[in-house]
Amino acid sequence: YSLRRGNVEDIDWATHSRVDPMVIGADSHDLSPKRDLGNGWVGDKYPLCADLPPCHFVKKGSRFTLLGSQSTPRLQWTDGRSGSLGSSGSWEGNINIKRLSLRKGGQLYSKLCVATEGGDCTYPSVVTLNESLTCDVNVDPECSVEMLRVVQVTSGVFYEYHRPPCVQLSFYPNPKQVNARSNRDSMCANPTLPVATRKCCKDGAIHNGQINQYVNFDGELVSYEKNSDFCASESFSVCDAKHWHAFHSSPTDSPSYTYYHYFYNPNGFVWQWTSGDCELRMKVRPDGYM
Repeated sequence: YSLRRGNVEDIDWATHSRVDPMVIGADSHDLSPKRDLGNGWVGDKYPLCADLPPCHFVKKGSRFTLLGSQSTPRLQWTDGRSGSLGSSGSWEGNINIKRLSLRKGGQLYSKLCVATEGGDCTYPSVVTLNESLTCDVNVDPECSVEMLRVVQVTSGVFYEYHRPPCVQLSFYPNPKQVNARSNRDSMCANPTLPVATRKCCKDGAIHNGQINQYVNFDGELVSYEKNSDFCASESFSVCDAKHWHAFHSSPTDSPSYTYYHYFYNPNGFVWQWTSGDCELRMKVRPDGYM
């Protein structure tokens, strides 16, 4: 049942609504393209996510909203470990979580922390960048990542980044296999998009659980090229697609199986890059539709 409605009478102890018994779970829906109410598709005329420029979150027009002391984003999807999808373990208030903390005095920091005459920070509810900021990957952590959800300005103060609306194609060149808890849970992914976590192994395979799991912040997603370059820089290689149990970065920086972050729909998995190629197929109906 759906949650109890406030505009109808019901028995006092009821917590669910019998008026609307069907719960619509968007995360459980299939990932196929959807027709709109006209003769097109949902997402038509929007730019491709793959065409967003590097560091688009520091470009002119980028928008940030104040979350206050809560670090869970309100508009963007977060993986199952954050607690926003009903998982038992939440990152909210966990001091062991690695956050993307802005450098004090940096350009983005100065936009979100508006200093008073006394030097104290004031935090606007909404900040829209009126100019593109300069990125220095050597000192500014936000300039070395491919995606951004939430940034920490100071202790206990978080802002959410509003990514521009964009679409992802269902069919794309050179798909790569991503695995979740094992090679039994796998799917194809666009290698140009930051949609999976870092995953590096020795010689492509896991040896005694040894795996590179460094991240700029917990929950970070990267593109295949970014993952491959990072693995090479650390004298590792991208893990092959045949390994069984897969490790990922955990809040305590110790290996933990993705099995414990298993969900009943693909959006709840913590996907990880592999070197395996993937094949996309479609079934075409007699009327020409897929």
